[in-house]
Amino acid sequence: MKRTTAVSYSAILLSTVLAATPSPAAAVILQDHQWGPFEIETGLDLTLAAGAGDTDPVHDGLLAELDAFLDAEAITDDGLRYGARFRLRAQRDTGRSGFADSVGDCTDAAAGCPVSGTVLQRSIATGRHVSASRPDEPGRVALESAHLFVRGGWGEVRAGLTPGAAAMEAIPAVTAMRSLALDGGTLDPGGHAAIRTVNDASGFGPRIAVQSQRIVGFRLSASFAAETQGCGVDVCVRGRQAVSVPGTPVTALAGNRLDNAAELAVSFDHTFSRETRFEAALSALTADPSDPAAPGGYTAVQAGVRVEREDWLFGVSALDAETYSALTAGLARDFGPWRVGIEAGLSDDSLIHESQRAIQVGVSRLVGDHGLIGAALRREETGFALPGGPGQRLSGEREDVSLLIEAGLRY
Repeated sequence: MKRTTAVSYSAILLSTVLAATPSPAAAVILQDHQWGPFEIETGLDLTLAAGAGDTDPVHDGLLAELDAFLDAEAITDDGLRYGARFRLRAQRDTGRSGFADSVGDCTDAAAGCPVSGTVLQRSIATGRHVSASRPDEPGRVALESAHLFVRGGWGEVRAGLTPGAAAMEAIPAVTAMRSLALDGGTLDPGGHAAIRTVNDASGFGPRIAVQSQRIVGFRLSASFAAETQGCGVDVCVRGRQAVSVPGTPVTALAGNRLDNAAELAVSFDHTFSRETRFEAALSALTADPSDPAAPGGYTAVQAGVRVEREDWLFGVSALDAETYSALTAGLARDFGPWRVGIEAGLSDDSLIHESQRAIQVGVSRLVGDHGLIGAALRREETGFALPGGPGQRLSGEREDVSLLIEAGLRY
């Protein structure tokens, strides 16, 4: 089975035995149906994951994710395609809200502590924050896509719940893993992930999006959302929340909602001679934070490059989003059914005083036509804020090493 960069529909299990002999209930093969003029395609994906070592999950045992979709498409006599797409996801992660989590602490009177009056500020790029308690959510169910579309020779128009233009044109990270990538993996068994270069702060709110056809390798997308709010599985955009921090006058945690979110993205994808494929993407997001306690206007720019040549893959991605910045790079090589990869990344958030450097080495193997098994060793160095004396803020450091195991099915 040839490896691809398409979205995987995998069931992450805990042992190579289960991966080699999967249960029929682990995944549902995509099926096509006909309903009037519409061709219906459905799919279901179950994901389980776990880690060992310096892990700090809120929930013991397995992490889980369920991903179901339904696409309905019809075609007119003139070749115009139209229909609707739906995607429902449910997840049991490490207690974080999407990628958001609580990290570090500082007193409200400390110099540089992100407090505006009695409101703790929240990083818009990641949703992460200090001082307030960890979300500790047992699970979440979210409708992350529910939109109508029309597609012709000129491109496609979407209206409804859909990712923004930046996410539509993003290119996948180079990794040996499927759901446990160093750069914004969908599950975090270690509970310490802080590096993410995807430009998706606008979440999955209602919007209008336009995507052109790919011409000479280039494709352009644009989107606009008057208001963004919705807590998805991996991205949580929400309003102000009431919180209580003992010993301080803090009463609320600022929201990371955005108004007037406009996005523009361009990607390039071309295969040159000698099987060299080159991909690149550049995106920009500009919006107005809706919470009065949040800093001024929000602008984020993301760029990524990915190169595939014969059995080698290399990729790099960077995000610059006001107070948050992140950079990742990955290198991998395929040896028949095996893939060996190394990833490295760093991030810094000057608002919440968090920084992280991480490296991950992983190896995976294709099993039959649909299976994959893999394991990775990850090391993270994280800096965060700590309360000091009156009017002081101290810096803490933490080093974590964890072993991550992954097995999966793709249909």
